[in-house]
Amino acid sequence: MHALLPQRRFHSYYVVVGLATAAIMALSGFLVWKQRAEGYAMAEVSVANTADVLAIQVDNSLDQANALLDSVGRRYLTAQQRGALEVEHLVQQVRSEVPNYPLISRVGITNELGISSINTGYGSAPVQYLNLSDRDYFQRARAGDKGLIYSGPLMARLTGEWSLVLARRIESPSGVFMGVVYATLPVQTIGKSFAQLGLGPGGVVNLRTADLAQVARYPELSGAERDVGNRSVSSAIRELMRAQPGQDRYVFEAVAPTDGIERIYAYRKFDHAPFWMTVGRASADLETAWRRTAFWLAVLALGISSFLVWGAGRLATQHLALDRRLKEKEDAERRLRDSEERLNTILDNVEAYIYLKDTEGRYVYANAAVRRLWQVSMEQIVGRTDAQFFDAQTAATVRSTDRRVIEEGATVRTEESTTVLATAQPATYFSVKLPLRDAAGRIYALCGISTDLTEQRLATSALRRTLASLDDAQRVGGVGSYELDFASGLWSSSPELERILGIHADFARNVESWLSLVHAEDRGMMTEYLQQEVMGAGKPFEKEYRIVRHNDGVTRWVYGRGQLDRDASGQLLRMVGTIMDITERRQVAQELAASQARFRTILDNAADAIFVCDPQGRYQYVNQQACRLLGYASEAMLQMAIADITPADDAEHSASTFV
Repeated sequence: MHALLPQRRFHSYYVVVGLATAAIMALSGFLVWKQRAEGYAMAEVSVANTADVLAIQVDNSLDQANALLDSVGRRYLTAQQRGALEVEHLVQQVRSEVPNYPLISRVGITNELGISSINTGYGSAPVQYLNLSDRDYFQRARAGDKGLIYSGPLMARLTGEWSLVLARRIESPSGVFMGVVYATLPVQTIGKSFAQLGLGPGGVVNLRTADLAQVARYPELSGAERDVGNRSVSSAIRELMRAQPGQDRYVFEAVAPTDGIERIYAYRKFDHAPFWMTVGRASADLETAWRRTAFWLAVLALGISSFLVWGAGRLATQHLALDRRLKEKEDAERRLRDSEERLNTILDNVEAYIYLKDTEGRYVYANAAVRRLWQVSMEQIVGRTDAQFFDAQTAATVRSTDRRVIEEGATVRTEESTTVLATAQPATYFSVKLPLRDAAGRIYALCGISTDLTEQRLATSALRRTLASLDDAQRVGGVGSYELDFASGLWSSSPELERILGIHADFARNVESWLSLVHAEDRGMMTEYLQQEVMGAGKPFEKEYRIVRHNDGVTRWVYGRGQLDRDASGQLLRMVGTIMDITERRQVAQELAASQARFRTILDNAADAIFVCDPQGRYQYVNQQACRLLGYASEAMLQMAIADITPADDAEHSASTFV
């Protein structure tokens, strides 16, 4: 019986040790699981928010590029009507504007045939030409697509680099296709813009088209997988896109087929551009902390178990493991703070106004651009509402827009006219506002990105005033201008030329309609002159001819001047020139000629001999009576001088008498 007691105590001891060890292992497993769950939850929120902000920034850059193309297209139509110098001036303007759009490397314009002789990437001389008629964006624009056209990624012919192309159709006021204005966005530039994100050693950002073609990836891969345009994506994202086609964002785990790394990804589809992107953090980067914790907890469990068996000497191992766990947690928190600081640095160095508000409309963040505009610090912004920074009307309007985002979960794009209290100056902004959601999908904040459109609006107003002044100057001078495009056979005219010709905006402007305005008696002469002298011999156009006004049928005399433009091969491109109404001047000249004819008739029929000589004694005019008196024909006398018909003795006296 006594012999069994130590055995029972020994058995009970192992039961206690086993239970304690099991409890320790269970607790350790729970702690490891909790830390891993928290780390993954924080990573999911982080990559989702990063993907949202980054997608909005890129989407906003594409919106800005669209606005630039629309502006350049409109300005090009106006400049083309004024002539080559105005077009060259426009190219210089656009070249100076391109650096304001970080993703755009150059902007170009083609004619209706797809020939691009205008490109901010061209050198000064000689003029370069690119045939872009086979590009899909040109063909879509020519077919009638009037919206923003996305194309690529494709190989740029000018530089040989992979690029995206954004393009818009250019058409005349009457809807005639005039060409394409396009912007080139190198994919390498897009990729470099992702480099500042702190996603860890295994992090990745990938931008793809709607049909899965890769546009840009950071970091780049080596080998065939790095090729732009590859469609190698994980089966996980393909399944998500197939199962939930209406969703614009996902958070998922997958192993990338390109590099074999497992990551937590946030998928974000662009709101209206045909692109989507993924932002991923490597699971290995996240698992370092909890794997180390698991290791040390195992050591701790072993130490405690050994302590129960071998004594208290193993307590030191427990304390060491706990210390290391705390240090690892502090390191993880520090890395998270560093990542947030890097993100703040990025946001503080963009020109757009970026801010966050809670669901009550109180500011929780504003980047440096906002703080400079309002002339306040971050501490003076956080916790305040729009009422402290805007006038009452602006604050009410902004709050109404914010409610749509918070209450409906909608992404809102709108123009906002505001008056900031710090400057008291009205301004116009294009704002994009979207809801931010936590891991459970609940909206906890609003993110806004606003771009200042004030200077653009002022520039547009100034351009309208300049065009009005030019029209006034032509009207006062009575000179109209035109431009004839030989490729299309169409011509454009200034308002003053429309008045001179008696035509309206809906008048068909082609070669046949122009010939119909020329007087029937001058039409053949003008056709021959244009074909032989101007287009054939290359002479400047300079001619007086008659027209018949379209609106009232009145015949008018006009004086036209023009200059031909040819390409490098001598092919006719266009003709620009002016037309002036000279009807009154012609009438005065005709009346003067008639008066001179009447005077000559009187002199020719006078009974006296009449001579007119120059200071050297040469005959300039003789009437019929003088010819009969001297016995010479009129033509012969006009080749003679006084000395030729006067005897030598009288020559000196006769000459002095006439002089």
